[in-house]
Amino acid sequence: MKNWYRIRHRMHGWRAFGPTILMIGAASCPAAEVADPLLSSASTQADSGWHLYWPTYLWAAGLKGTTRTLPPLPASKVDMSFSDSLDLLKDAEGGLVTTVYAHKGRFLLLLDLSWMRVTPSQTATVAGTTVSLESQSDSLAILGAVGYRLVDAPKLIIDAYLGVKWWSMDNSLSVFAPPVIAAKVSKTETWVDGLIGGQVRANITDRVFANAIGFAGTGSSRFVGDLYAGLGYQFNKKWDAFVGYRVQYVDYENGYFLYDVTQHGPLLGVAAKF
Repeated sequence: MKNWYRIRHRMHGWRAFGPTILMIGAASCPAAEVADPLLSSASTQADSGWHLYWPTYLWAAGLKGTTRTLPPLPASKVDMSFSDSLDLLKDAEGGLVTTVYAHKGRFLLLLDLSWMRVTPSQTATVAGTTVSLESQSDSLAILGAVGYRLVDAPKLIIDAYLGVKWWSMDNSLSVFAPPVIAAKVSKTETWVDGLIGGQVRANITDRVFANAIGFAGTGSSRFVGDLYAGLGYQFNKKWDAFVGYRVQYVDYENGYFLYDVTQHGPLLGVAAKF
C-alpha cells in the first residue's frame, strides 16, 4: 500500500504540469490575462474605424508552486524550469493560445483564450503486477477586458483595462491492472476573477519600442497577477517583432482543490496589424 501511494502521488505531481504546457506554444490569432504586449497608437491610424492587433508568440514557461487537484492525494510541490516543460510537449494532444486586441479611437477590447489537453501515461510494477497509470488534463482560461487609452502621444501610450477571467481545470487519473480498472479519480474546478490592468508603451526610436502590460485582481482566487515587459521592433505598418519576459501568479483554493503557482519564462513573437 505504501508503494502504491507513492506511485499515485508521483503521477499527481506529473498531472500538475498540464497548465504549464498550456502556456507553451504559438498563438494563432492567448495563459493568461497578460498575453501580448503591443497595440499600435490610435494617433498613427489614418481613419477612425476599428483596428486589430494579432500577435503570434512562443512562451517557454516554467512552473513553481504547490498544487492539489485530485482527491484524496495530498498537496505536492512543483518546481519545473521552462526547459523541463518542453520535454512534456510529447504528451500534449492539442492546444490553443490566442489573443486579439481591438481598438477604435481611445476605446479598447481584449480577448485572451488558452486551452491545452495533456495525457501523460506511466507503467509501474506493484507486488509483481504491471500497473498502467493514465491521466488527462484539460485546462481552459478566458479573459475578456475593456479599456481606455489615457495617453496617446507619438512617443508614449498609456492604456487602462477592466476585465474578468474564467478558469476551468479538469483532471483525471485512471489506474489499470488488467483485466479491470483498479481505480479512477477525477476532479473539475471552475472559478472567476475580476481584474484591473494597464499598459505602457514608449517609442524609443521610429522602429524600436519598450512595452509593459500587467493585470492584477481577485475574486474566487486570493490573488491573480500577470506581468509582461520587453522590447519590440516595428518592421513596417503591418508587422512587429517582440521579445521579453512574462510572470504569472495564481493563488486559488476551494476545499480540497489547491492551485498556488507561479509561471514564468521568456517570450518571443511577431504581430500583425489590421
